[in-house]
Formats: sequence, structure tokens, C-alpha cells
Amino acid sequence: LFEGISDFLEKADIKIINQETPLAGNNLGFSGYPLFNSPTEVGDAIAEAGFNVVLHASNHSADQGINGIDSCVSFWQTHPEVLLTGIHEPADSPEIPVLTIKDKTFAILNYTYGPNYGTAPDNLASRMNILCDVNEETKTIDFTTLNPQVLEDIKKAEEIADIVIVCPHWGTEYATTPSGYQETFALQMTE
Repeated sequence: LFEGISDFLEKADIKIINQETPLAGNNLGFSGYPLFNSPTEVGDAIAEAGFNVVLHASNHSADQGINGIDSCVSFWQTHPEVLLTGIHEPADSPEIPVLTIKDKTFAILNYTYGPNYGTAPDNLASRMNILCDVNEETKTIDFTTLNPQVLEDIKKAEEIADIVIVCPHWGTEYATTPSGYQETFALQMTE
């Protein structure tokens, strides 16, 4: 899949790819819009091409439900040479993903504005990194407020890594400029 860019990839130390769709395994059945599931062979091709970081927090991360996220996480465990970020096994406080290159540590954080619906139930929020704040009582996503966990993660990452990279999955469909909220979130994360 990535043969056409292999020369470029060979020159890079850190090779990050955004995997928009879940690789939830062939047993869940492949599907397209609006609820995607891609074959795990796509992940094999990502690893074979030499990508060493895969961003998996996207608005499609939960398209196959919790089983899909868990299947995707399990798949990436078969490729330990690729750092998975954005989705994870259930945990109160997942580990900060870290990559070491030439004696430098890079914390690579990945968040999505949310799944393709307006709520984030606990079982989902415990497996994917959500950029926007979630009301604890109603589980409604507040797309105008940054999730405080993001700033906590950045602080933790700064303590354990030489360089922190934050990769938000965001954007307004068909818009070519950032929204005011995206600009605000970017400033908050940078500060």
C-alpha cells in the first residue's frame, strides 16, 4: 500500500500515520460508511512500510463498538514495533505512549473530538482518548471545551519525555480553516 512513499519513509526516524478506521478484525465483517471496519491486512501493511506510530483516535474509532476497539488494540499487540496511541485497553489512567529514537524520548498523544455521536459512555471513554470535555452525569460531549484530561496527560508527558507531540483528530467537514475552538484548544495545549 505504501510502496510509492517508501523512499521518504526510509529517511524519517519518526513515521506517524493516522488510521481513520478501526482494524477490528476479519471476524466482525468489513464495512464502509457510515460504520467502518477495515481488514487487519491494512495494519500489516502499515507495519511493513516502517511506520512506527499509528494514531487511532478518530471519529470512527467506535464504529464497531467496544468489541471493535478491543479487537483493534489486540491486533496492534502483534506489532510491538508500532506504537499505538489514541485507543487502549480499559484503564483509569492509560500509560503515556513513548517512543525512543537516538536517546531522545517522544511522548506522542492522540485525541479525537469524539465518536460520531454526541455522547461518550464510560465504557467508550475508558478506551479512547477524547479531546472534548464530557459531562460526567449525562455523558454528553461539550465540543466547545477542552477535556481537562488532555492537559493532565501533557503535563505527565512532559515529565517523562524529552519532546511531547500532540496529534488531535479534529476538523470541520469541508472547511479549510480551523474553527475558533480548534485555535483555542491548540493554544491551551501549547501553553
